[in-house]
Amino acid sequence: MEQQTKRRLDSKPMPEKKQPVRTRVLLADDSPAVLAGIRQLLDPEFEIVGCVSDGMALLTAAKALKPDVMIVDVMMPGLSGLEAVRRLRKVPRFGAIAIVLTVLSDPALVAEARTAGAMGYVVKSSADRDLVNAIHSALAGRFYSSSTRKPSERAPLRPAKSLTRR
Repeated sequence: MEQQTKRRLDSKPMPEKKQPVRTRVLLADDSPAVLAGIRQLLDPEFEIVGCVSDGMALLTAAKALKPDVMIVDVMMPGLSGLEAVRRLRKVPRFGAIAIVLTVLSDPALVAEARTAGAMGYVVKSSADRDLVNAIHSALAGRFYSSSTRKPSERAPLRPAKSLTRR
């Protein structure tokens, strides 16, 4: 009986369960409200490693934090998001995937984002539906784009009905 006790005490400890590795995401947008909303949207599934509010800060943070994915606003102070993505693509051994996030629903800008090296194009108005899908698609090596239309293809604006009687 003593030998059995020794074996139990000498047995190997149970291996610890490793937490699944979460995709590391860096956010870049000059609007604190947008950053907060995107953080809230992504936080349950992804690890948010940082938030920056301009293109130059994005360059610095991306090199230091080494994210897997960057969510990048097109129009930011100092350096546009697209220019920041272009510059980061030239950095040796930098492999973060860029997804452009913008208010502009423009097919020409989608093409420009793709040329700059982005793997996704998400319109802010559909971010709640598209952003997580864009991240998964980009990680799988597929370009993702929210549906976009040329300005001439959009429905014309109609005047609001008057609330007062004439």
